[in-house]
Amino acid sequence: MLMVRTGSGRKILLDLLPSLRRFARRLARSDDRGDDLLQEACERMLRHVDTNLSVSIGPAWCYTVVRNTWIDVLRRGQRVQRNAETGAALFDRADAAATAPHDAPSAIDIWRAIDGLTDDHREVILLCAIEDLDHDEVAKILGVAAGTVRSRLARARLALARTLQMEGRT
Repeated sequence: MLMVRTGSGRKILLDLLPSLRRFARRLARSDDRGDDLLQEACERMLRHVDTNLSVSIGPAWCYTVVRNTWIDVLRRGQRVQRNAETGAALFDRADAAATAPHDAPSAIDIWRAIDGLTDDHREVILLCAIEDLDHDEVAKILGVAAGTVRSRLARARLALARTLQMEGRT
């Protein structure tokens, strides 16, 4: 955890922006809505950093703000629309499809399966597997116990495997 003042707080946010953007787009299931979500979350983070002289922030805090902003958007009735193929779904994983065996699922197939998960499972997969955060950090972000994160992750992986198997992709 870092103790920051306004200038360094902005630097931390800037460094995390690509990961936060990817996370927001996946939560919103749309590039445009994800970018709107991230903009609103960044405004909240910057307001918080600017109004508090000494703020303890780090990656977990930033991801939590994005997630909480998403929940607020949902509560306001601005439901996210499913978008099977977004640019976020293809980001830097497209090369994997070119080198994968023919019977292996493509990156697009995997992202579609992730998009089909429940919100709880999708969040855990995104934070643990995609953003490579440890279980304790993810637990902080989601406001649950680390054991709950491990349980959700196991269930999410099982759901992904079943979905891909039903599609004949495993």
